[in-house]
Order: sequence, then structure tokens, then C-alpha cells
Amino acid sequence: MNRSKRLYDLLTYINRRDSFTARECSEEFGVSIRTIQRDLEELSTWGVPFYSEQGRHGGYRMLNKNLLPPILFSADEAVSIYFAYQSLFYFRSLPFQIDIESALQKFYSNLPQHSKEKLDRLKDTITFWSPSSHLAEAPYLQEIADAAIEKQIVEWLYDSKGGQNKREVVPIGIYAHGGLWYVPAYLIEKEKISLFRADRVLGITRKGKKMEGLPTLTEWFLQDETTQSHSMLDIRLSREGVRLCKSHPILQTGLSEEKDGSGFIRRQMDPAEISYTATLLLSLGGNAEVLEPEALRQEMKEHARVLVDLYADGEKQ
Repeated sequence: MNRSKRLYDLLTYINRRDSFTARECSEEFGVSIRTIQRDLEELSTWGVPFYSEQGRHGGYRMLNKNLLPPILFSADEAVSIYFAYQSLFYFRSLPFQIDIESALQKFYSNLPQHSKEKLDRLKDTITFWSPSSHLAEAPYLQEIADAAIEKQIVEWLYDSKGGQNKREVVPIGIYAHGGLWYVPAYLIEKEKISLFRADRVLGITRKGKKMEGLPTLTEWFLQDETTQSHSMLDIRLSREGVRLCKSHPILQTGLSEEKDGSGFIRRQMDPAEISYTATLLLSLGGNAEVLEPEALRQEMKEHARVLVDLYADGEKQ
């Protein structure tokens, strides 16, 4: 085994352990203790965090178990990861604590020169842009994500359409869309999953209890909503309406296209999402006509009346 490979394997080996001795490493890699000691000195110059313990039962102990060993990427893989990571710049809040600029600089500084040159050219040509909302900060995003991972029941203070209120929920995940973070969560009181905005969570407290049996975020996205409490959503779309819906992660669900380019959205919907769906459909203007449910038609009519009154001729009172 050449030294470069042994150093990499040694780093991987000690990174899995809280403590180790030179003899253990010597036996693992079939080399002398002196060779292992030289290898450990080399790893120390790389910045690998371990220290030696003196005494009869001495050895080495790792200082920080949160550091990852080196990973070998191809040039294309490295560039792809850099840009994927860079896209996080556009989010005001993230579900984990990280200094993106520092992490990108570390990544960039360890690239070979030819990869740096390629990346420098691409940075002026390619970007993964996402709209950011500087006013919609989600300060409890990490707590929400942790609760979703652990299936924890939490009580949060939520700024809803009707005002601020406290609710006991179990977040099942978070996802980003349009620069905002959304949270599907199981409402304990109503025994159903509803969709919330993470930036509208004003406070959160863990209740110390868990709830099993809830769908994962992926299962929630793919679930077949055919329960009796759901209504049939039927929307007629113009050709432009179809084009707009194709780029929207929610409105594209249930989308079908006719030969002339027009189409329909036909699927089940939760009546609790009528107001939210109406707000989405407003962006389509006259390119979408709600056929059913009737409650959504009435909601759209009310929005239309408000707009007509707002822009009616005559002096403003």
C-alpha cells in the first residue's frame, strides 16, 4: 500500500474512534509503530484534531468528531457540489447552523488549480437563483426540522389569517419553494395534516412526547388523498395557464394537457386548503377557471369583487 492511500485510510480509521494507540494502527495496517507515528505526524500537519495522552495506558484521542475525512471528487463532481452549495445563499434562514461563505472558501481552496480555473469561468456564466424574501425570516426553522426528525409534539405560536394562536402539532418535514420554507404538520386537535409557513411560527416549545405512524415528507408529497373529507378539484386552463402551472410545484399536481395546448387540473384537495389554493390561482388571472368545488369558485368570486371595488372608477373615499 502506498503512503498516500495509507494516510487516507488511517484518517478514516481514527475518525471512527474516540481513542486509539499507535500499536492498534500498526496492527491494522501491517506497518511498524514508527511508520504509524510518522503518518500521525503528517495527519497532524493537515489539521486533523487529535492529541496524545501520556502514561502507561496512553495513546491518542480525537478532539472533534464532527470533522469529515477527505473525500475524493472528480472535477465535475466538485464543481456541481460548489454550485449546489452556493444556491443556499439565497435563503435568509436555513435548518442548520452554517457559514456558507466560509464553507465554500474551504471547498474552493482545496480544489486543484485546473478545477479552480474551470469554476472561476463558470461562476460568471451559471447560477442557481432562487427568489429570497428578506422580510420572511424563519428563526425557528432548525427547531422545526429537529422536531420533524424526532417526531416530537411541539406547541407553537402561529401567525394565521385570523390572528396569533397556539397549536399543538407534529412537523413531518420542511421544504423550500419560492424563497420561503413550508411545514406540513399534523394538527393534534383536528387530527389532520395541514400546511404552514415556517416564517409565521413566532415561538416553539417541545412537549416531551413523540407521535409515531405519521407519513414522512416524501410520503406526504406522494400520498393518494382519496378520503371522504376531500373534494374534487377541477380547473380549466388556457394554453398560457398550462405553461405557468408546469413551473409551479403545487399547481402542476394533477395537470393534464390537451392537444391544443390547453388543459385541466384534476385531483383531490383538502377543503382546508381552499383559501390557499385561491391565492395561488390569482396569479394565473384569466388563464384559469375553477369548475369545482363550489366553495373555491365562491372564494375566487369574492377575490374578484374585492379587486373590482379596489379599482372601481371614481374618487377614493
